[in-house]
Amino acid sequence: EVYNESPGMSFLADYTGKTVNYEMRDKLLGNLFFSHFAEKIKTLKVKNEGYDALLWLPFHYGVWSPEFEGVEVLFREMQKGAYESMTPFDAGIILSDKVGNLSLQELMHMPGFDSEMMLCVVGNELIRRVLCSVSQDSLRRFNITFLRRHAWCNFCYEEYCEEFEREFGFSLLEMTRHLYNRCGQPSFYFRDFCFQTVYQDGSETGRMFSVKVWNKGNQDGVLSLSQRHYFFPAGACREIRLYLPDWRDNFAVNVFCGLARNKPSQQYWEFPVCGLINEVREGIFDTDTLAFAPEEEVYIVDDLDAGFHVLENNRWAAKLRRIKRDNSSERWEKGISHKNGYGEPVKGGVAKHSSAIQVDVEWETELPEAGTYEVFVYNDKWQAEQLYKLSNIRRRGKVFPVQRYRFVHADGEEEIEIEPLQEDEGWVSLGDYYYEAGKTKITLIGKGVDEYQGLCADAVKWVRIQ
Repeated sequence: EVYNESPGMSFLADYTGKTVNYEMRDKLLGNLFFSHFAEKIKTLKVKNEGYDALLWLPFHYGVWSPEFEGVEVLFREMQKGAYESMTPFDAGIILSDKVGNLSLQELMHMPGFDSEMMLCVVGNELIRRVLCSVSQDSLRRFNITFLRRHAWCNFCYEEYCEEFEREFGFSLLEMTRHLYNRCGQPSFYFRDFCFQTVYQDGSETGRMFSVKVWNKGNQDGVLSLSQRHYFFPAGACREIRLYLPDWRDNFAVNVFCGLARNKPSQQYWEFPVCGLINEVREGIFDTDTLAFAPEEEVYIVDDLDAGFHVLENNRWAAKLRRIKRDNSSERWEKGISHKNGYGEPVKGGVAKHSSAIQVDVEWETELPEAGTYEVFVYNDKWQAEQLYKLSNIRRRGKVFPVQRYRFVHADGEEEIEIEPLQEDEGWVSLGDYYYEAGKTKITLIGKGVDEYQGLCADAVKWVRIQ
C-alpha cells in the first residue's frame, strides 16, 4: 500500500534526467530540485531543499529546514528505522575518532569531512532514541499517515516535528537540536553478563539475559540490544534484564552503541546458559558502579576503552591513495573472540599488516599517584599466530614478528621489543619504571620487521608496586 501512493518511477527518472544538472549543485546545501514542484521560500534561509534521494523512497517527498542543515539525509535514515528492522550503521567506528568534541554543526563545515555519512549516523541515533519511547508499529503508522498527505510535496521538518509532538507527547525538534549541537560522545562499559534458565512451577519457561552497563562518556547515548533500545544519560549505570519466553538455545545478541567511543560500535555476543533463576523481572534498573571497580592500584586500558587511539590521519589516507594500494589489511581492524585476548565480554584486540606506511596506536591513562609501576602489554598469541601464517604466505618465507612499544617515564624514554610468538598468551611485563602523577601513554609502533608482518594491539596496564 505504501509504494502505490504516488506517480510511477518512470516519470521520476524522466524528470530527473531533464531538469537536474547534478554537477552544478551541492546535494546537501542546494535548493534547486524542488523549485520545479514547489514555490521557493523567499522569507526563510532554506539550507537544504534539494536532496533528490528522498524522491526514490515511498511517497516521493522532499523535506527541508531553515535550521538543520542536511536534514533530508538525516530524515531518510530515520525512515529506514520506521519501516524496517533497525539495521545498525557501523560508521561510528570510522567517525568516532574524528568527531572528538566537535558538534555536528561544526563537523559539516570541516574541509574533507564526510558530512553525509555523519548525518546517516546521527539519523540512526535519532530514530533509536525515538524507539526508546515509541513502538515501531506506532511510528510507522504515524509516518504513513503524514507522508501520504505530503506525497510529491516539499514539507518542512519543523512541521513534521509539530505533528510528532502532538501524537507522542515529546519534542522531536528539541531532540534533533540536541544531536546537532552536542559535543562529545558516550562511552559504554559492560560487566556481569548472565544468561540463565527461568524455572517456574516445575518446568522451564524461558531464559533471562542480564548485563550491567555504565556510560562513562560526557554525553548521553542509546544502547541497542537485538532491536531493543535503551537510553543512557551521561554517567548512568544501569542493569538491563531481558526475558526470553520459550527460549531453549544459547543466546546471541547484537549490540549497537552508535556514535560512541566504543570500537567497533556494533558487536555480536553469544552466551551459553549459566544457571537457574526463579524470578522474572524484566526491564532496565539503576545499579551501582562498584561492579566496574578495577583492582586497587591497577590501571588497565583496553582497545575498546576511550583511552585507546589509532593515530591515523588524512595524510596517511591520501598517501595510500597516491600509491594505489589495497588498504583492506593495512588499516587497524577489530578482531573479536570469546576465547582469546583481553576484555569482557568482547575479547581480542585490533590488528593490521605492517605495510609501507606507519600508523601507530596508543593507550593513554592517568596515574593518580607518583610511584614505581610495572608496565604490561597483553599478548594475544593466538591472533599473532594467525597473522604470522598469513604473512609468510604473502612474503613467501618465514620471518618471526617483532612488536615495538615506546613510552616515557620520569627518568626518560624507553623503546621495548617483544616477540609475540616467543611469549605466553596473556600479560607480558615491559619492566618497572618510576612515574610522576598525571597522564601517561604507551605507543605501539605501526611497523614491523617488514611490510608483511602482522601487528596486534589489545590492552596495556600499569601496576603500582611502591
